[in-house]
Amino acid sequence: MTYTANDIAKVRTLVQAGIDMLKAAGWTEDMIRPRLRFMADEAIAFLLAKEAA
Repeated sequence: MTYTANDIAKVRTLVQAGIDMLKAAGWTEDMIRPRLRFMADEAIAFLLAKEAA
């Protein structure tokens, strides 16, 4: 599957929102960093499900 710049921007926006929420909950960047791949995978799955609906 090929992703467009718009798709990447959507994933980045969702991941950034997740990072902001975790930081607001007291998480540090060192705690968040190992989870970035998972967060991106979840953002992609969310967008694909949303598109399929």
